Amino acid sequence: MSHVSRNVRKRRIVAISITAVLFETAIRARSRCEANSANGADLSNPYLSPLFGDLRGFPPTFLQTGTRDLFLSNTVRMHRALRKAGVETELHVFEAMPHGGLMGGTPEDQELEAEIHRFVMASWN
Repeated sequence: MSHVSRNVRKRRIVAISITAVLFETAIRARSRCEANSANGADLSNPYLSPLFGDLRGFPPTFLQTGTRDLFLSNTVRMHRALRKAGVETELHVFEAMPHGGLMGGTPEDQELEAEIHRFVMASWN
């Protein structure tokens, strides 16, 4: 085996070892998070997630999310739960927007601001 081949093989072994250690560390961290999450409380408790609460009688609700928002699926689930409860609700999903918006004067931020303004004015009048 040539010197170059041995170095390539060593690098592969190191890369595989690092990947295995990172994977094992991630699994252990996830287990700790799951064990400590909500201090053992039932995660379907409406105080922890309003998605599981009685939504009847909620005021008109504006939900905003983006295609890069970690909570996109949960926002959609909340929208469906609100509609099922008979709540007037709007869901606005913006392309490439992360959780919390784009935080600036982007066209998407301006559009979101205009939608919020329209919704609030319609709901309060």
